[in-house]
Amino acid sequence: MSNKVMDKIGEVFAAARNVLVLTHISPDGDAFGSMTAVGSVMRALGKNVTLVVEDGMNDEFAYLPLADKVKKRLPYDGDYDLLIAVDCGDEERMGEPYLEVQDRPIIVNIDHHITNTGFGRFNLVPSSTSSACEVLYTLFDHLNYEISQDVAISLLTGIVTDTLCFRTSSVKPETLSIASALIKAGADLPSIVSRALVVKPFASLKIWREGLNKMKLEAGVAWTTLSFKDLDKPSFDGGSNAGLASMFSNVKEAACGAVLREKEDGRVVVSLRSRPPFSVAEVAVELGGGGHAQASGCALDLPLEEAEFEVVRRLKASVAAQKAALLKK
Repeated sequence: MSNKVMDKIGEVFAAARNVLVLTHISPDGDAFGSMTAVGSVMRALGKNVTLVVEDGMNDEFAYLPLADKVKKRLPYDGDYDLLIAVDCGDEERMGEPYLEVQDRPIIVNIDHHITNTGFGRFNLVPSSTSSACEVLYTLFDHLNYEISQDVAISLLTGIVTDTLCFRTSSVKPETLSIASALIKAGADLPSIVSRALVVKPFASLKIWREGLNKMKLEAGVAWTTLSFKDLDKPSFDGGSNAGLASMFSNVKEAACGAVLREKEDGRVVVSLRSRPPFSVAEVAVELGGGGHAQASGCALDLPLEEAEFEVVRRLKASVAAQKAALLKK
């Protein structure tokens, strides 16, 4: 990571007064972890900070510091001189909250996705890093910010979830060193693994059941669809389809998995996962989204059936091409 860029970001942080922190739609542990970590650091620096994500806080990550401060919409009286985008590959992925920002402030873009478009005035996007939370630790350490217990809990959550508990190819010796430092700072690794990766609300299992009942497997692609009508029931409140795409990608006969979830406004949010050596990042980019090799996503303004056809068609073609390339090696 560039020391010059980190120094400049530190200057921008120091000068800011009112800070808005945004992340991507359908947020995961790295999104929530990086958002709340930045929120805690900004508060420690004496800033007014607002945390917003279109979907609101997921119940599975309600243990995170500042989880109760995460909003779904921008306050009407918001006046920001700095926007920090975390774990987000492009502006569109920030959804409605980004569109609601009236006077665009300085944007600092902190991410790790290889597909990041570099949309900020200042961009810290080392694509070889395991997670946005690992990037943030390096930044905070470089700027000599205190890593409090709250910050450590948030950052370790992001690293643990994005690496599937240190099981992805993005895990390097530095990743483990950072995790060790966060544990020393007070983050409880067994508790975080249990809460973020193992324990699920019963409502989430009900959502998974809906998806599993409609799952399909063709040409190395396992997928399902979840319509808004299917999930618009009180018994699904607080639930999430997080983890379902990863389950599909672990099917022996599959190279990748996909979950297409229809939102209330008709958009379809697509979660893509793959098992090495296969990648889903290219398909996500083709569809206007982004991510990294084994975990990507996008949002489509298409009816659910059309979105399903388009996503599955592209995934099948991608898997076939990647299999052919592997055979030539």
